[in-house]
This record gives sequence, structure tokens and C-alpha cells, in this order.
Amino acid sequence: MDTLLERPAQSVTGLTLTGGRMLRPDGTFADADVHMETGVITDTAPAAPRVVDVSNCLILPGIIDAHGDGHEHHLMPRAGADFPEWVGLRNVDRELIANGITTAYLAQSYSWEGEKRGADAARAVIDALQRLHPAPTADIRIQLRYETFYLDGAEQLLAWLEDGTVQYVVFNNHIPQFEQLRSQPEHVARWAATIGLKPDEFWSLMAETVEDGVGVLDAIARLSDAMRRLGVPFGSHDDPDPETRRSYNAVGANIAEFPLTRTAAQTARDLGNAIMMGAPNALRGISTSGNVSARELIASGLCDALVSDYYYPSLLHAPFKLAQDGVCDLGKAWQLVSSGPAKAVDLHDRGALSPGLRGDLIVVRQDDLGRPHLLASFVGGQLAFTDSSFAMHL
Repeated sequence: MDTLLERPAQSVTGLTLTGGRMLRPDGTFADADVHMETGVITDTAPAAPRVVDVSNCLILPGIIDAHGDGHEHHLMPRAGADFPEWVGLRNVDRELIANGITTAYLAQSYSWEGEKRGADAARAVIDALQRLHPAPTADIRIQLRYETFYLDGAEQLLAWLEDGTVQYVVFNNHIPQFEQLRSQPEHVARWAATIGLKPDEFWSLMAETVEDGVGVLDAIARLSDAMRRLGVPFGSHDDPDPETRRSYNAVGANIAEFPLTRTAAQTARDLGNAIMMGAPNALRGISTSGNVSARELIASGLCDALVSDYYYPSLLHAPFKLAQDGVCDLGKAWQLVSSGPAKAVDLHDRGALSPGLRGDLIVVRQDDLGRPHLLASFVGGQLAFTDSSFAMHL
């Protein structure tokens, strides 16, 4: 039997992890072996498997990040400092698997704002991801954050939906929030700079967009019809109130991402919608924008999934912090980053350690303070990441 300190990692055909505590699909932990063969979890040991001792470790389903815009920091780490998409995406892939994220949706902005949030930027990211070589280790997908007043972008979005390029969509309308920022010129200046505009250019563009906004409801209806027909999951982002959530639910957008208020979240629950909140909010215990606390919603049963939002490492650490602070137990907390998002975006082949599902899992050891240390990530049964203490011959 190999130990955690032996031999460099190689590809895996048949593997048994033994001695660890695995998270069962019902959210409880058990001392049990986990087997993988030909990329999937099996209920019996493979023939002549590589057996690895993971004593004193947790075996957890791989993290599914349904909404992360951390890739933007890799593409433009400083306002005005652009880097090639392939450079940024390659490093995004490495950051994902080094934080236990085995499936990730890049939350790509698609907005009337243009520049880094416009159609050309979205097309560049999509093209770079499709051409990335070697292919990403994590299963990286595209989510578009579609600003509803971006009528010129609707036809391209329909084309991307039809050919399978875009696999998840959320509707946004941030114009009311931008209007509230007119009294904060410094904030607006920073925001405009991130998309390559001066403040006066930003305000002029927004005014033109609002003036030309006839047809927004028709565009939402057309896109919604297409997504329902194609089976593409879709929802809305930053719902401020119950009325907004009801309006999106009426067209089939049954995912509520980052509801800004408890009442909006409660409406989503009453409608049977999936509710997603930011893991940074849950980890820090507070929203950076002064919106409802993710912890408050989790404690009240008003959150089904956590997403990385702007910070990938938060998804690994938030469940342990929630458990440590008594918000919920670790099994339930981990389901917020695994089976919860899998169900929300209709990924039926992953999210739990069940026979027949993809071999997407991670091995974690907790330190003396209960904090997680990632030892290994497996994607489709293959070793994707390992630290020096988990070097083994596979």
C-alpha cells in the first residue's frame, strides 16, 4: 500500500482510496473506501487497483462552481493591463484544481457596457477556451451574465445557445444600481476604468442604452423560449425584491443568483427556485455591498448552493468555516458546493460520491484548527492536482 509521501503522480486507471472518511450522498460521513475506474466511481474495487492510504483525511465530492468571475482578474489584473486570454485561462485552470474546483462556469459578462464586458470580450474568452491547448484539466464551461438592455447581443447569444457554446445564462439589469451610484463619483470612476471607459463616457452610454431599451421584454421572452427548448439552465442575478424574482420565474428562469434581500430569497424558495449565494460572503460573514448575509440565508434554509463569485479559494474554505462557526454541520455545508449546485444547473453525472457518477473528488486534511488543506483533486478519475505530501505512484 502506498503512503501519502511516496512516488510522483501518474495517470490513474483503477484506484481505491482507503482509510479516509467519505461524505455520503445523504450528507453524513462514514469510514469507507472509495473506488474509481475508467473515470467513474464504482461500488466495488477495480481489478488490481492502485490502493492509496488516506487515513486522517476527508474524501469529498469535487467542488462545482456555478458562477465565478475570478477569471477577469487573470485577464486584467490591473485596470488597463490586459493579458492574452490563453495566458489567463491557463492559470485559471490551475487555480481551480488547486482549490478543489473540478467543474467551473466562467461567469462572463455580456453587456451594453462594451469593452471588457461586451461581445468582443466574451467572444475572445470563448474562443480562447475552445482553443486552449493542452485542454483544461477542470471541466470549464461558459455562463453568460446577460444584461437585459443589451438588445444588440441577443442574436449572438441565441447562436451560442443553439450550438452549445453557452451552457448557463443569468439575466441582469444593473442600470438601477448604477443610477444609485451617481452620488459616488470615485466608485463610478473605478468601475468605468475596469471596463476601459471614462465616467462621462459610461454615463452617456447608459443613457443611450435606456433610451433604446424598447424590446427588452420581447428579447427576454425569445431567449427564455430558446433556453427552455434546449434545456439550458437559466436564472437571474441580483434580484432586489420579490417582484423581480416573480417576473423572471414567470419566463422559466428558476435560479436566483445572489438575491439582494431576504424577501427576494424567500420568494425564490416559495416558488421552488434554486438559490445561489457567494462563498466569499459566507466565509467572511458579510456582503461587501451591504446586501443580505449568506450565513443568515443558509441558517434559514434559504440557500441551495454557494459559488465563488470573485474569489475561487472561498469555495474550499467556506464550508469548513460554516461548520466551525455552528451555522450548519460540515456535511450539509459541503453539499452547498457539490450536490447543491449540481442539481441547480442540471449536472446529473456529478456532485456526490455515488457509484456511476464521474470520478470528481478531492482529498482534504484538516489542521489542528479545523482548517482544510487540499491534498489532491481528481477530475474524471484522473489525478489533477497534488501537493508534495500526497506524492504517490498511480
